[in-house]
Amino acid sequence: MLPTEMVDASATSAQDGGGDIRFSSDAAGATRLACEINDFHPDATAGSRRCEIWVQVVSLTDAMTIYCWYKPTTARQQPAPSQAFGSEVVWGTAYKFVHHMDDAPQRTQSGLWLIRPRAVESGGVTYLAYLDYTGTQIEVAKYTHSTGVWSAGTVVATAPVQDAHCSPTLLVGDDSRLHVFWGSYTNATVAMRHAKSTNALPDISAFDAAVTVSATSPNPTYPNPVLLSNGDIVLFWRVGSSDDFSIMRKVSADDGATWANEQKIIGNFSITGNRLPYFTSHLGASDRVHLAYHVRDAETPIHHDLYYLYSDDANAATSAWKAIDGTAITLPINEPTTTAGGLVFNSDTDWDGGYFMGLTADASNNPHLLY
Repeated sequence: MLPTEMVDASATSAQDGGGDIRFSSDAAGATRLACEINDFHPDATAGSRRCEIWVQVVSLTDAMTIYCWYKPTTARQQPAPSQAFGSEVVWGTAYKFVHHMDDAPQRTQSGLWLIRPRAVESGGVTYLAYLDYTGTQIEVAKYTHSTGVWSAGTVVATAPVQDAHCSPTLLVGDDSRLHVFWGSYTNATVAMRHAKSTNALPDISAFDAAVTVSATSPNPTYPNPVLLSNGDIVLFWRVGSSDDFSIMRKVSADDGATWANEQKIIGNFSITGNRLPYFTSHLGASDRVHLAYHVRDAETPIHHDLYYLYSDDANAATSAWKAIDGTAITLPINEPTTTAGGLVFNSDTDWDGGYFMGLTADASNNPHLLY
């Protein structure tokens, strides 16, 4: 039985996640025991507390006492699994694989690979945004590099639905706040949403109420934000369903308080069987914004053609975009098939299963696309 003060989320409680918990077989703490913290969550409400800890004990007698240590003066984390007293050591030298399951296993964090960035580093701290699948919440956490410690998750807002399409992305704004964005895929409340930390970083203990960036429907998802050198935030996202998708853009010049100049960059794709499933953006040198995406065509077998365009005024009331060869592109792009429409790779020959995976640019603004 653990003492109440260890699990009641008070000032004396062990840290959420159990990183500071240690065990020993002696009262001085000199003979340390390996442990695996599978789940540990202190809470003021007794019914919300969780604890599943495995401790290696070579031999156990009726007279034996196991000592538990927590809440040290200096924050700490559990050792790496394979290190001394780490979780793998609990199971001995024959360790191969241990999987802890319950009657209804469920993911606890979720995200989609093209909702980017998922994490950002600023001032020696890495910030991570994710969807808490269990609590249906948008959350963030931070990793402080100097101490090697992860914080507990902070709730930003209630997620609209338990779907990875609603997982968040984030950026560090010109106001030194952490900005978080998420959509509302397959949900009656259609909105692309934004919230930012109440205080300047590294404080992420509280977030302001969420603001609606756009209510363009249906299914707004895949938020991709970039921060220009003048502080403007440019947000791209996808809307649509079935065979009809678009990529939208909107700008905030006041650190996310208001959003204006919604512009349709790509879409609507309406030919039966065609889709605009995945895209991503990237901020290059001199505020050039790069954008790439792939289209699934209606042919048999299905192909995924790759497209690219860029803008040097992505925050303008009506931004202008060009193809890789500098050809001006008329917006919105509808059913592109040529270089003038942004085509850079036609997969019709032998790339039936090819998928667009990522975008970056070098110091000379040459784009690099992974396919």
